[in-house]
Amino acid sequence: QECIADTGVNWALWRERPRIATSVLARLAKETDGIKKTLDLLCQMQQQEVETNIFHFSCAISACEKLADWSMALEILRKMKERQVPCNVVSCSSTLSACEKASQWPMALELFQTMTEQQISPNLIALSSTISACEKGGEWQMALELFASAHMDHDVVSYSSMISACAQGGQWQLAVHILQTMTERQTEPNIISFNSVISAHEKGRQWQRALHFLLWMFQANKAPNVISISATISACEKSGQWQRGMLLLNTMPVWSVKPNLVSFNAAISAAEKAQEWEVALQLLSTMLLQKVLPSVVSYSSAISACEKSLQWEMALALMAAMPFARVMPSQVTYNSVISACEKGSQWQSAVFLLFSMPKARVDQDVLSFGAAISACAHSHHWRSAVRVLKLNAADVVGYNGAVDACAKATQWQWALTLCQNSDFLGRSFALEACDASGHLSPLPRLLSGLDEAIGALGSSRL
Repeated sequence: QECIADTGVNWALWRERPRIATSVLARLAKETDGIKKTLDLLCQMQQQEVETNIFHFSCAISACEKLADWSMALEILRKMKERQVPCNVVSCSSTLSACEKASQWPMALELFQTMTEQQISPNLIALSSTISACEKGGEWQMALELFASAHMDHDVVSYSSMISACAQGGQWQLAVHILQTMTERQTEPNIISFNSVISAHEKGRQWQRALHFLLWMFQANKAPNVISISATISACEKSGQWQRGMLLLNTMPVWSVKPNLVSFNAAISAAEKAQEWEVALQLLSTMLLQKVLPSVVSYSSAISACEKSLQWEMALALMAAMPFARVMPSQVTYNSVISACEKGSQWQSAVFLLFSMPKARVDQDVLSFGAAISACAHSHHWRSAVRVLKLNAADVVGYNGAVDACAKATQWQWALTLCQNSDFLGRSFALEACDASGHLSPLPRLLSGLDEAIGALGSSRL
C-alpha cells in the first residue's frame, strides 16, 4: 500500500496517471477516519500539482456522507467551485445524503434547488435523500411539494421516502394514497413502504387500518418484521385496544420475529392505559426472561399502571428494583410513584420521595410538589403540606392542596392566607375552614372572591 506522506508517493507517476489517486482516495474514504486522510491527501495533491478532478473530490464527499459530516461535504463542494471543478449529480447526491443523515433539511433543500440552477438534473437518489431530510425535519408538506414536482418516474425508494414523510407528519390518508399509487404504477411496495404506512396509522390512532396493512404484508409475501408488528401494537395501545396489542406480541414468535424493547414498551403502555397493572408486571418479567433489557419507559409505564390501580406498594417496589436493573428513575417515574403514594394516603413516602429527587439529580416540577402536597392533605398533615409548599413556587393545584390540608385540620388562618394564591376550589376549602371554626368575619370577603374566581373560570372556558 502506498504511504500518504510526501516521501512515500511517486508524485511524478500520479501526475501522469491521476486514476491512481482516485483508487487510493476511494480506499481511504471507506476507512473509519477516512475524512481527515482523504482531505490531507487532496491537499498534498494540490501542492504537488497533481490533477484534482471531480472523481477525487467525490471520494472525499463520500467519506463525509458515511459519517454524516454535512458541513464538511458542503465545504468540499465550495472548494470545488473555487478550483473550477464542476459538480456532478454524484457529488451533489452524496452531499444531500450527508445532509439527510444529519437531519439538515434546510441545507438539503437549498442544495437540491441549486442543482437545478446549475443545470444538474437530480436523480432519484438526490430526490429521495432530500425528501427523507424533510421528513426528519417534520416538513412533510415540503417533501410532498418536491415529490409532486419531480419530473421523473418514481421508484420504490422515492415512494417509500414520501410515505415515511407522511407517517412522520401523521398524514395516514396521504400515505395510503401514495401506496395505492405505487401499486397502480406497477411499483411493488417493499417492507419499508408497508412499515411507513403502518406507522402513519399508528400516529393517527387507526388501529384497524394498521392491522389491515399488516395482514396485507402477508398476502404480498412481505414478511413483517419487528418494526411492522411493533408499530401495529403501538396503534392498538393508542386506541385502547390492549388485548389486541397483547395478542400481537404473543404471536410474534409464531412469525419468527423476536420482540424488542419497542414492542414490549408499546404493550406495557397499553396495559397501563387499561389499568391492567398485573399484565404490565407480567410483561416486565417476560422482558427479563427473553433478555430484553427494560428501559426507564418500561418501568415508568408499569409504575403508572400500578398508580392508576391504587397499587402504591407495588409502585414503590418497582422503583426500588430499577437501580438493580441499571435503570435510573426519571421525573416521570418519581411523579408516578408520588402520585401512587398520594392515592394510598402514604404522605410520608410521598414527601420523602419528593425530597430525594434532587439527590438523584432529578428535577422536581409542579406535578411532583402538587402530588406530595395532596398526599399530605389526604392524611390531614397540614404542617407538612405548608412546609412542602414553602419550598417551591407551586402552581394553583399545589396551593389548593395546601388549603385543603389546612381546612381539614381547621387551621382557618393558614387556609385564609394560602387561598389568596388559589382558585375557586381553594377558596371553597378556606370558606369551609372558616365556617367550621366559627370565624364568620372573613366570609363576605371569601364569598366575593369566590364569585370572582368562578367568573374568571367561566371566562377562560368561553
